[in-house]
Amino acid sequence: MMINGVSVEYEKDGEKRGDKVKLIDFNNINNNQFLAVNQCTVKGI
Repeated sequence: MMINGVSVEYEKDGEKRGDKVKLIDFNNINNNQFLAVNQCTVKGI
């Protein structure tokens, strides 16, 4: 997921389309924002 991206589906001009969304821009590292944490709680899953 982090390297290959995430498959998404969206609608454009009344037509369903699919694409990949890259989570990290490896070509231009300055386009990314990173946050380092010791612990993280995820609710609602």
